[in-house]
Amino acid sequence: MTNSQTIQGSRGTPAESKVKKTNVHLREELGIQIKIDLAGNSLRIRKTLPPRPRSGRTDWYQQTITLGLKANPKGIAQALKDVIELNNLLSQRKFDWKIWDDYLCRPCKARVNQTELIGAQVEKFKKYFLALRKEKVSRAEAWKRQWAHYLNKLPLDQYLTDQVISDVIIAFSAPVRYKLKAQTLAFYYSSCTSSNREPL
Repeated sequence: MTNSQTIQGSRGTPAESKVKKTNVHLREELGIQIKIDLAGNSLRIRKTLPPRPRSGRTDWYQQTITLGLKANPKGIAQALKDVIELNNLLSQRKFDWKIWDDYLCRPCKARVNQTELIGAQVEKFKKYFLALRKEKVSRAEAWKRQWAHYLNKLPLDQYLTDQVISDVIIAFSAPVRYKLKAQTLAFYYSSCTSSNREPL
């Protein structure tokens, strides 16, 4: 299997090829050791970074940053700018999570769903979840045990942002399965909202 086939099995894609070329440009021409990754049709970057506030960690470790960009030419071009900005902050020892989050969210006002409060979105997801369950007797119990416990931690009278989700995930300190469930919430959110930070 070649490098151009590592993301989606044995079949390469135009987006995969463009991302690969962009990473070569970053590494060989700009000397930046930060890579852009494909995650389905979305873009993300990975880099060793300081822990987020309230994460409970003190050491730097490799983290994944979801950029909220589609894997199209304009999205990849924006991802390149994001990597350069991140590298500049790190090289100047100015990296701070608040500064970085503000940078990512500036073009899209934090990727907020401005049309529905969190409470309305939770109700919509509840209907979707219950409709998928075949066993009618266990539907309400499954919702209560598997989702309501986590979703009720959200501020239902606010709009949903990346920071709100991050705060909820961090709040689940143990056991690990709680964090995994909370992270599934983030996946659902990213799947149901616009994946471009700006009109691309």
